[in-house]
Amino acid sequence: MELHNQLEVAKKVKKVIESSENLEQLNAARQYLNLFFERFSQPANLRSSFRTVKADPSTIKLYNNLFSIWEKKVAELPENLD
Repeated sequence: MELHNQLEVAKKVKKVIESSENLEQLNAARQYLNLFFERFSQPANLRSSFRTVKADPSTIKLYNNLFSIWEKKVAELPENLD
């Protein structure tokens, strides 16, 4: 059931990224992407001053694919558009 939920959320994240038309919207889409990763990962029990998490391979793969889509969308923006 968790994987099904994960796929549904990933579809929503992709839709938000693809519908973004400017940098402000893409920054919001990036925050949504990061929330996706946080939602489907768990804190790692490491003694570190950094916040570390662990995620299963499906979460990592989905995140990486979505991040790639986000990067491509950012690259498509006209340079003078803020």
